[in-house]
Amino acid sequence: MARNKSFDETEILNKAMELFWKKGYHSTSVQDLVDHLGINRASLYDTYKGKKDLFMRAFENYRETTKKAYYELLYAQPNVLEGFRKLFEYVVRENTDRRGCFLVNITTELVPEDGDLKDMLRENQIQFEKLFFDYLKSGEAMGEISRGKDLKAFANLLFTLYNGVQVISKIESAPSRQLAAVEVVLQFLEE
Repeated sequence: MARNKSFDETEILNKAMELFWKKGYHSTSVQDLVDHLGINRASLYDTYKGKKDLFMRAFENYRETTKKAYYELLYAQPNVLEGFRKLFEYVVRENTDRRGCFLVNITTELVPEDGDLKDMLRENQIQFEKLFFDYLKSGEAMGEISRGKDLKAFANLLFTLYNGVQVISKIESAPSRQLAAVEVVLQFLEE
């Protein structure tokens, strides 16, 4: 007879992500996970098959949660430029502990050695660039961005800037410097 899970899987994935974020993938042992998650080793292996599967599922949960939150943040703003300002302000202000972005951190730790992860990260890039592109297109349709701009290139630039800001926030103590760089990029959209 199969045993029922006695834990909330979303909570477990969030807690696992926090531990991987804090310690990194390689420095997190299965015993660290068992201790931090408060589940026994058998449950971990029954549900996730091991550390890598748990990590990949925690990564996917984080990615989907973040994408949804950013979508809601962007589309809640009165216009596209303000939406990107708010997004970058949020990103910079959330990094006060200087731990950087979970996705950026795992990218620098695990790529290129892990092909499965590299594929997931590439898919993440595609999804976020599409989110940014669709948002830019909505601004163009509303007359907030003049027609004729290469919005795909801007979406890529904004995704690149987003990741760069995450890395620099680990060493930069003045958020205003990062936000000034964001303003320079946004000025190109206003022209």
